[in-house]
Amino acid sequence: MSIENILKKALTIGLFISLALFALSLALNVTELSILSSYLSLSATLTLLITPLCGLVAIAVDLARSGDYKGLLTVVIVAIIISITLLITLLSGH
Repeated sequence: MSIENILKKALTIGLFISLALFALSLALNVTELSILSSYLSLSATLTLLITPLCGLVAIAVDLARSGDYKGLLTVVIVAIIISITLLITLLSGH
């Protein structure tokens, strides 16, 4: 299986999980279970952030194997930016 197919499946699954969590969060918010709703919303947001990060790790491994160090550096920089965003999300009051 190629790296593109693996990434496509991983990103699709992550998107659907995130959408389901957001929908459940919205439904619970309407029924006034806001504490659980906020945790589900945070989980959906984290899923949206972690899914592409996992994809970047797979790309980084593939680039390292092929010896493309410029591409690897780009992927590492993007992964660092996503990781910082993830850290800020986790530390922002939850």
